[in-house]
Amino acid sequence: MIPNIITTFRLFLVPLFAYLMLVEDNIFLACIIFIISGVSDVIDGIIARKCNMITETGKVYDPLVDKLMQLTVILAFAARDFIPFWVLIIIIAKECFMILAGLVLYIKKIIVQAKWFGKLSTVVFYAVILMLVLFKDSSVWFTTFALLVLVASILFSAFGYIAQFVSGQRRDKKNESIS
Repeated sequence: MIPNIITTFRLFLVPLFAYLMLVEDNIFLACIIFIISGVSDVIDGIIARKCNMITETGKVYDPLVDKLMQLTVILAFAARDFIPFWVLIIIIAKECFMILAGLVLYIKKIIVQAKWFGKLSTVVFYAVILMLVLFKDSSVWFTTFALLVLVASILFSAFGYIAQFVSGQRRDKKNESIS
């Protein structure tokens, strides 16, 4: 399926981004790779929905690649001192929780598709990361505000998925007691 091929392409962009950012010290090219990854993510989603190519594999593979890119970006930005340590910890904790929760649900044969709050968080992530690069010499207040917006959107997304998981667990328990 074409969307999964595009997702695989995005997977190969992850180490390329890290190499450009950390080894070559080429922030400009790394950001181009980051933008290409984001645009191709949107394209594979559109193709999957419009052409009825949504697969069970894609429902897991696509968000996993998204998480890998986001974690790589945030780790690289922390290594380059573009973001403070506390932001790194919050984002890593949220992403690791999401990956583990997704794995638990996948084992239970439950696949949770991306919701609007997760997509909003991704858009905010991309916007803030690009703003931090474009305006890296901005005031501390601007950077702090941008990072607070990022953290707020990430936590909002996490709580949205947690609420969905909890309500799904309640429905499962009700269904078990009925049958």
